[in-house]
Parts: sequence; structure tokens; C-alpha cells
Amino acid sequence: MAGDKWWFGFRQTTPKPPGQAIACGPYESYEKAKDERERSKAWDCEVSVPYSASSQEEAEGKAKQVLA
Repeated sequence: MAGDKWWFGFRQTTPKPPGQAIACGPYESYEKAKDERERSKAWDCEVSVPYSASSQEEAEGKAKQVLA
């Protein structure tokens, strides 16, 4: 996992139907991703747990998979 960065998934849930999941990041550490994730929480969205990915494309795929 050398070179991996940290990301989290985000999706707007209101209005219906929900929006597309996106990857937020990259962050240098799990802690930074977790802190930004906490700031991004709101009543009208869902966020995933932080995860590592080596590229934007991999991160986007994981976000869509986790928030499907």
C-alpha cells in the first residue's frame, strides 16, 4: 500500500433519487480523512468510512461500491 492515499465516499441523499457517490480526497493520513469525513456529515447525505486507494479512479470505484 505504499503510495496509497486516504479517501471517503460521499453521496447526497436529498432530493430523491439520491445523487451519485463520489470520492473525497486524497488525504495524507487516515486521521485527516476521518476528520474531513466528520465535517462532511449532514442530514441530507451519507458518507463512507475512510479507505485507501492508489488512484482517483480506484477511489471513485470504491465510493460507488460502498455507497451503492
